[in-house]
Amino acid sequence: MKKTCIIIPTYNQEESTIRCFDSVSKNTENYKIIWVDNGSDKKSVDKVKNFLDNESVPYKLIRNEKNLGFIKATNQGIKESLVSDCDYVVFMNNDIEVYSEWLDRIIKIANKDKKNGIIGPISSNGTWMQSIDYLPKQYPDIFSSIPKYKNNPEIYSNIVKNKYQGVTREIFSHVAFFCTLLKRETVEDVGYLSEELGMGYFDDNDYCERALRKGWKIFICADVFVLHSHGKTFKNKFSHDEKMKIYNKNKKIFEKKFNKGGYDKPIDEIDDIGELRLEVKRLKESVKKEKFNYRKLLRLTGGKLKNNTRENILIRIFRFWKLKKLYIKYKNKIFFGLLSPRKFLKKYFKI
Repeated sequence: MKKTCIIIPTYNQEESTIRCFDSVSKNTENYKIIWVDNGSDKKSVDKVKNFLDNESVPYKLIRNEKNLGFIKATNQGIKESLVSDCDYVVFMNNDIEVYSEWLDRIIKIANKDKKNGIIGPISSNGTWMQSIDYLPKQYPDIFSSIPKYKNNPEIYSNIVKNKYQGVTREIFSHVAFFCTLLKRETVEDVGYLSEELGMGYFDDNDYCERALRKGWKIFICADVFVLHSHGKTFKNKFSHDEKMKIYNKNKKIFEKKFNKGGYDKPIDEIDDIGELRLEVKRLKESVKKEKFNYRKLLRLTGGKLKNNTRENILIRIFRFWKLKKLYIKYKNKIFFGLLSPRKFLKKYFKI
């Protein structure tokens, strides 16, 4: 049976950590926790360790003398998971609680296709990506009728499981790394988290962007719900001003590294670029299945196609795929996108 290593960095917050470890131990099979402690107080470490030992939870403790941050701690966990011969790696915050069969359902999606490399769940109320408050706005095609949350996470987990059995949403930007599964092959191909990003922020954007560029697919698993008490460790260690300073610094690093701009509203522009990539993917699949709508193309060009055989149209579309940049300038300084259909076809397909 395939094994999963669950990497959980911690810094004090022992009560949250114990709740997290307890939920994993009660609802997970064939796993090992890689606990990376980032310089917590000895009392805090001992309390968590006693719980794990008393409950016979399989774990490996990596103890740092000081707080190295989420990124370096997770990289330590990645190294250990590869040595441990794990087939799957999960990045998990210590403010997460999971429920029945959560891991089985995520692994099922990972195994549907060899390129399904990164899969995340949906999470509790909030403004962050994947929260049940934001999902209906971001992905109404799937989540427009998501059930209301009534403050009982375990019951809600079962409701979501029954409603969305096997349903996923492919993501063309990133998922947040509060509880995310990666195949071993993905980790070996993409590598470690980028330590240039210091204590955290944009590490998940960075990793997912690298994975996408290597051809890996990213999904949200709609039938897996986790409780997420967002950012407890960061809130206790850094002030708001300090967090914003870290955020802005890493934003600039990310934008420069991947030639991206305009991340003042991260989730808003992710929505746009994600939809753009999805449309390009759909066009690609449509042509591969020989279901491209020839009449629609005629309408877009006013019926003025030159050499308008089906073969020539397909050749022009394949030429388009080779272009590396699509531009559009939004009022909020976001650069990416698609030209108007007629101008687009005229410019790139010479129609």
